[in-house]
Amino acid sequence: MRHVMQHVDCGFGWVARWVPDRLWEITAPLIPPAPRRLQGGGRRRRDDRAILAAILYMTEAGCSWQALPMAMFGVSRATTHRRFTE
Repeated sequence: MRHVMQHVDCGFGWVARWVPDRLWEITAPLIPPAPRRLQGGGRRRRDDRAILAAILYMTEAGCSWQALPMAMFGVSRATTHRRFTE
């Protein structure tokens, strides 16, 4: 069900620009599902599409994790790095 969720785009269209609908249709099934928390609770998982957009931006721009513009995709550097390593 997570692949059907609307993505938050910070009003600038950066997520849709870096991960167009056709690319998202191909890559969404390849992203592993969120791990289940046995105790429940916790924060809602950040949007997979926004994370992918941030990772693609980093690979294209050749920037470091610290140089990732957080406001551009609405996800933090730490979250993007953690999800990249999952």
